[in-house]
Order: sequence, then C-alpha cells, then structure tokens
Amino acid sequence: MKGYYIHYRDIRNPVSNMTGSDKKVKGQIAAFNKAGLNCEFLFCPHPEELLPMVKSCLPGCSDGVKWPNPEIMKEVNYLYIRKPRFFSKDFVDFLKRVKQVNPDLFVVCEIPTYPYDKEMMRPKILLAYLKDKKYRFQLNGLIDYFADLSNSNTIFGLPTIPFYNGIDIKSISVREPTSPDDTLNLLAVAYFEFWHGIDRLVKGLKHYYENDGTKNIHVHLVGDGGAISEIKNEVEKYHLQANFSFYGSLMPSEIDPIYAKCQMAVSSLGMHRLDPNIIASSLKSREYLAKGIPFIFSSKIDIFEKYPNDFCLELPATDDPIDINSIINKYDELSSMYSPNDIISLVREYAEGTISIDIAMRDVIEVIRGACS
Repeated sequence: MKGYYIHYRDIRNPVSNMTGSDKKVKGQIAAFNKAGLNCEFLFCPHPEELLPMVKSCLPGCSDGVKWPNPEIMKEVNYLYIRKPRFFSKDFVDFLKRVKQVNPDLFVVCEIPTYPYDKEMMRPKILLAYLKDKKYRFQLNGLIDYFADLSNSNTIFGLPTIPFYNGIDIKSISVREPTSPDDTLNLLAVAYFEFWHGIDRLVKGLKHYYENDGTKNIHVHLVGDGGAISEIKNEVEKYHLQANFSFYGSLMPSEIDPIYAKCQMAVSSLGMHRLDPNIIASSLKSREYLAKGIPFIFSSKIDIFEKYPNDFCLELPATDDPIDINSIINKYDELSSMYSPNDIISLVREYAEGTISIDIAMRDVIEVIRGACS
C-alpha cells in the first residue's frame, strides 16, 4: 500500500517557524507510516505574500497552488489532502485529472474547521469565500470522504470520517514552573481573531477591578492576528496596560519562559461566534495539555466531552465579560489540592492518555486500510 499526503507548507526539514498545523501534519504522516500505510509527503506551495494571495481570490484567476502532476498518482492507493485555503476550479480540475489517471484512487480530504462560512464571510476574503461556495459542491465523485472534526455525518453531500486533533506529545516538553508570587499569570497563544474572545477577558478584568478586586492578574498574549489592534485599544481604553503583555509572534523556545511563569492558560472564549453549537478541536488546547498547564475555555471541546477532567474551567459561551472570580477560585482550588509540579504531572498524564496522534487518527487509518486492502 502507498499514498500521498498533500500539504501547502514545506515540512520536510526541521524549521524553527513550524506552525501547530505543520506539526500536526508531520504527526499524521508518522501515524500513517507507523500503521503501515506507506505515506509520502507532497509539498504543494500556495501563495503566502499579500499580492499573490489577493490575486488568487479574484474571479478567473488561479488559486496559486502548485498542484502536482497527476501522473505520479498512477501507482498509489490513496491520496490524503488537507483542505486548501478555498475550494477552486484548479482544485476540482486537479482531482478530475487524478481520477482519469487512477480511477480507483481513494481520496480523503481533511477539513480542519467546519462549518467555516462565518470565518470566510469577511471583506478581506469574501471573494475566496464565493469561489469556495461555487466549487465545494463539485467534489462528488472526486473525493470519497471528508475527514472531519465536527462530528457531522455529511459535508457538502459527501460522507465523513470523524476524528479529533491529536499531537506528537513526545515532541512537546513540559513547562518548568518558576517560584510563584501573588500574581495569577494567564497565557494565551494564538493568531488572535474575534472567535478567540480575548475582548471578553479584557472586559472581565475591567469589571473585576471596578468592583474592588484585589488579586493581581496578568495576561500574556503571544501571537499576532486580526484582533490584536482591537484588543490593545480596549486594554488602553480601560487603563489595563499594567495587566497585559503583548509579545507578538515568538519561536517555541521563546515561549517556554512565559509558560514557566504562568499558572493557567486561555483557550478560545468566543467559538460560539462562529457556531453556537460548535464542538472545538483546537490544536492549541492540545498543546496546553501537553505542556501541563490547565486552561479556561468556553464552548465544548471534543476531547473533554469524551474524557472529562476537573482541572480546566469551562466558562459560559456568551459575549458577557468573563467572571474573573471564577478563574481565581479555580486556581485556588487547584493550588489547595496540588503542588505546581503535581498539577503539571496531572495534566500531562491526561494528555498522554487521550490526545496522542496515533489514537486520534485511528478511525481514519482504518477506513483507508479497509478501502485499499
């Protein structure tokens, strides 16, 4: 058995700027090969500079992806494709040519986020959304299954293989806590957009201090993103500059010292803005677990629905300001029961038993194996 995995960033060499999704792809390929699927990586670069990206969204223009020569698909059994930025005529034409060369090829397309319309219905990428909407229903007969994180039975009329995000836990070192002081340090690592809901945390701190809150809370935000300017404006508006640090994008080794000083992390607090019924499967929540840090979140998280725990704090999935006292109470509860190192061990052990990439991809592997045997 042999197959290809198509991704749009080069993960063949160790690189310091590897994203969470890049690490996930490497882990998935390793899991496929460990299971005997003989998977080879195919690098199909897409435009990353602004002007080529804008041009790729325009009507009548190519999507800019360097799709491979279909002839190389003649002797393989399966093709696993991570969804491109948007479905396009080029993508459909590529799959049509592939099926002409190898009619029996089993094709799985992974959709990292579904539904994703609200993410794309924004002025900057509206034209890409219109292309996607046009071509998403032309995939029947070209794709056999969507690999899906949302537990949907069908997507765009095609069947799904449910799975959840896993990571290579061994590649992530646990945090090493520094000596605690009276400050409760919270860490959020993301490419910040409106669905991360950091505005709720800002407003929550405003209300907390207006109502005579005395605990020193400091929020460390690592990463850029479309919402950063608005977050900074709100922090200044409410005179909370002393409670926030903005680091921009950092290398993983540069984030470790921040992990060390933080007692809790912040996952998305606004996923309901995309879909009120969403069950999230973010890679960042997995990284927090692997690092051994408890975190706050709102909206459901898939892994917690299957394997509950009592060290992370679920908050209401609304646009209301975050109740800071609930975070403080959770931290005090954990601190009264465990030492800092015991908390790390508790969270890390949970991660090792639930979010391993081999466990997460098991159903996808079995469907591919069954179809290609």
